[in-house]
Amino acid sequence: MARLQDYYRNTIKKELMAQFQYKSSMEVPSISKITLNIGLGEATTDKKIVENAISDIKKICGQQPVVTKAKKINCNI
Repeated sequence: MARLQDYYRNTIKKELMAQFQYKSSMEVPSISKITLNIGLGEATTDKKIVENAISDIKKICGQQPVVTKAKKINCNI
């Protein structure tokens, strides 16, 4: 089990039940997905920026990020 999920189930869920006076543990909201997003507008000119961002995200979440490039550029330069 992931550390965050374990912490949520053992600590936060009990505190939420006490604070909001839930009668059942099924009433407590649950975490289903955590998403990390980073915008790299200046990455079009330098590929090292993307590599550095990938390594930063990997350090934060402990997983290999999926790099998705924008299909359409919205800036007017």
